[in-house]
Amino acid sequence: MTQRLPKLQLPSGDGTKQILFDASKLAETGDLKGAQGMLKEAVSNGSIPPGLHRQIMTWWAAGCFDLSSPSEKGTGTTSEVHSKEDKEEQKIKELMLRNNWSRKEVLQYIKEGGLEMEQFQAEQNRPIDEAFEKIKAQGPPKWFCDMFDKLEGSGAGAEGEIVSDTSPTTAQNSAG
Repeated sequence: MTQRLPKLQLPSGDGTKQILFDASKLAETGDLKGAQGMLKEAVSNGSIPPGLHRQIMTWWAAGCFDLSSPSEKGTGTTSEVHSKEDKEEQKIKELMLRNNWSRKEVLQYIKEGGLEMEQFQAEQNRPIDEAFEKIKAQGPPKWFCDMFDKLEGSGAGAEGEIVSDTSPTTAQNSAG
């Protein structure tokens, strides 16, 4: 389920915009507490409304820290971020089901470069695989079909030959 980010309406004052951009830079580096403190101070000064504070926090929670052009970033960025996350999650689930692995094993496999190796092998030209596909498409060889028809026609199949084996060691084992 993809969630849309709220459209930001930044104030017109250059000083207020600079405070918001600085707070976003802090949030991007990981100092969310300091960034939120800057936003709270701007709200208490009356520079920004409390609703904008909540909207910016929503943006940061979604991983969007660039507030410079909200009209361009708007919902397109959010859907791109979510679609990328959905694709990665889908790959993880696919690997979990295909290989019967736990999530931890799949993440380790991805970290070690397993997905990149699979993609490389899929893109690589492998003539031996093409040859096997061609052979499978042609079916079994003629000599094999003739031999199979001959054995099937005589009434002695593979089972008949095994049962009719009466060598001295087989007779001793069954008698003893």
